[in-house]
Amino acid sequence: MYDIISTLNRFIKNNNPVEIFMVEKSDVLIREQYELLCNPAKTRAELVQVDEANFKSVTQWGHPIKWSKDDDFKIAVSEHYMNFVMAHEFFDALPVNQFRKTEKGWREYLVDLKSNVSKDILLPNVSHTTIPKSSDKPEFKLIESPYQTLSSALPKAIPRYDSLDVGSRIEICPESHKFISQIAQILSSAPVGAGLIIDYGTTTIPINTLRGIKNHKFVDPLTEPGEIDLSIDVDFTDLSMLLEDERFATWIADQGDFLNSMGLGYRTDQLVASCEEHNDEERKQKVIAAYKRLTGKNIRDMGKVYKVLGFVPDKYKSLQIPGFDSGSRKNESEAAKKQEDDDVAKPKPRVPYY
Repeated sequence: MYDIISTLNRFIKNNNPVEIFMVEKSDVLIREQYELLCNPAKTRAELVQVDEANFKSVTQWGHPIKWSKDDDFKIAVSEHYMNFVMAHEFFDALPVNQFRKTEKGWREYLVDLKSNVSKDILLPNVSHTTIPKSSDKPEFKLIESPYQTLSSALPKAIPRYDSLDVGSRIEICPESHKFISQIAQILSSAPVGAGLIIDYGTTTIPINTLRGIKNHKFVDPLTEPGEIDLSIDVDFTDLSMLLEDERFATWIADQGDFLNSMGLGYRTDQLVASCEEHNDEERKQKVIAAYKRLTGKNIRDMGKVYKVLGFVPDKYKSLQIPGFDSGSRKNESEAAKKQEDDDVAKPKPRVPYY
């Protein structure tokens, strides 16, 4: 957001002010965003708590900024605004329902206690916590429900899922439908607007992507509830279909292609040239490594596992939307490609294996 505002200020005059609205659940991150965007040490701007879920302040550039912790947030809409929405690593944090198609219909996966846990199922009015025999913390697992649940109607109602073969396992994110509807309402309220969604994701139906993340490592998502981050792969085709139902034109690209199309390769070469001019080899290698990380298509890179979904009202569908042109590969960083060629040409050390 800092970079977005800095860039917008180069093109927008004072008589056309920018307003920022942040949807943020974390008190800690609201405070960090306030410190960065408002720079209170210099501007003396205060973070004002409007009510239990909403805050406001003024950015260091003089723009009004608001935060909402409420999922069902309210934002003022008017035909006099141009509205732009960006959701970066937002949809991957929403909860999912997992299902498997059986001969008897769709069955939902539910959370149960592991077998080494005393369930106390014969005590109807248990007042104490159920715990494992060998630990003070419960251990959990996923099980397939033997019967239909209320949520089993979800995949049954959508042909994209219900047409799958018996045995297929899928994930559906019902809350994403709610947020797409909110975003569509915001953009549809004004004559001009657009949106970007950037996230882990796939254009195919997610199968079993729920994962836990702690200390930058993947862990069992059912361990330490409330203490680890949970993430899923976003179903970009589903989001695109939902937006098209709301009368939006959509484009999907791999993050690497999108960034190259937007000129990141050229910008990287400028930074590399500056490093070479100042004989700063260490910073040069960091710039190249960061570029490869953002745009590379290898398994540990972000260029393919991250997708970018762009959308505008369908009355603008004939426009060429920046970032989604098919020729994006030609804009790759020449410095990064040269470095890659040099790395390939270097003799690799022989390492004994024991």
